[in-house]
Amino acid sequence: MSLLNDYLEIILITYNRADDLRRTFEQIFSENSPIKHLDIKVLDNCSDDNTPEVIKEYAHRHKNIVHIKNKINIGGNGNIVKALCELPLKKYVWVLCDDDIFNWDGFCEIEKAIYNDYDIIFTRNIENNVADIFYRATFLPNCIYRCENITSQVYQNALDNIKNLFPHLALSAYCINNNKKIFIPSLKTHIVEIGPYNYTPDTYVRGLDLLGTPESRRNMYFTIGFFNSLELICERRKRVQIINELGRLRHCQKNLLEFFVREIKLATVVFKPTFLNFYSVYATLCAWQRAVFFFAILLSLFELLLKDKSFAKASATCDWGEYFKSVKQGKYLKKLAKKYKDKKIVLYGAGLVSCALFDNFDLSEFNILAVADKRYYKKSEYCGYDAVSPADILKYKPDVVLFAIYNDAPAREALKDLGVSAKTENIIKKKFLTLKI
Repeated sequence: MSLLNDYLEIILITYNRADDLRRTFEQIFSENSPIKHLDIKVLDNCSDDNTPEVIKEYAHRHKNIVHIKNKINIGGNGNIVKALCELPLKKYVWVLCDDDIFNWDGFCEIEKAIYNDYDIIFTRNIENNVADIFYRATFLPNCIYRCENITSQVYQNALDNIKNLFPHLALSAYCINNNKKIFIPSLKTHIVEIGPYNYTPDTYVRGLDLLGTPESRRNMYFTIGFFNSLELICERRKRVQIINELGRLRHCQKNLLEFFVREIKLATVVFKPTFLNFYSVYATLCAWQRAVFFFAILLSLFELLLKDKSFAKASATCDWGEYFKSVKQGKYLKKLAKKYKDKKIVLYGAGLVSCALFDNFDLSEFNILAVADKRYYKKSEYCGYDAVSPADILKYKPDVVLFAIYNDAPAREALKDLGVSAKTENIIKKKFLTLKI
């Protein structure tokens, strides 16, 4: 057993994702995995599919797995609190999710940090500023935490922040507030990437009776939860700094106005916007940010009144059937396939839009050489095709890049910066005056 096992324990949280969990186990116990011999607790949130059978199967093969099953579904965020604040017994804890993608290259740098008394150890390279630190900590597996910082105050704050989707930010905020030691690796890759398949608007309330769930919780989503979580940061100066950078960090937007406009449109199209949600954002802002917010509301209302919202709604809810019918997507694909017959094609996008496309249509008439997405740092596989980083598109010398993403503008900019001169077009038909989110 390695020295690392004395310092670090793994807690894997799961609920009703048997197939994803199997893929995760295969990565954790792969030949090059540095954590395959560590103590691993699997915290099952009372799954009622065949998740328990998958855990039992792997626990039989790997004796370092301990299966812990909740008596009832305590919610995904409740499961995070239990994993982070109740179960750890060693110096460090790393809480993993059941649907993510792992790349073990460079983990030796993470292991060295574990032996050097850092309080938060990031598993990917980030900017060394409070905005990026707090924002990147929203993705739970991005951080390995030192357990002595899990105080009674942190535990209670985590419980209180369950409703805001990010209970673990209570621990991140504690470390920021107390100027704790934070390690940022020099890695060019990410040890853990968000899995591409599972997000839907009801992700955070899976397994619950929606009729008995308060509207504020049903309609909670990333941005509102994040703004509410900023309350955990003690210094107003730091909160203002985080908000200023949020648009750039989250959606590569140029300024705070663009960020607010996007989020207001998202809230209106996908969720039921409530006064409480808007006030949650407003209350966190400084004076000039509030002025920007009010202007963003006016711009958003103008777009919402004039533009077609069906593509935005389908993109956000993953309910594509009606949209594909309304734009005659099948006919559009046949036209595109004929237009680009014998042309070398790279499909840009491996997220939910692309997934919907592959689920609903046969793309075999297209000469697709690869699927590119920024989530990939080394060659992988997606729907039977090579999956690569956008930086590797040039290796395929494509004639055409077809976009299967929500908003193609940032991707077009990225291709221009990379020197990709191929013709570009959207593979999903959009209506006239389509609202972009």
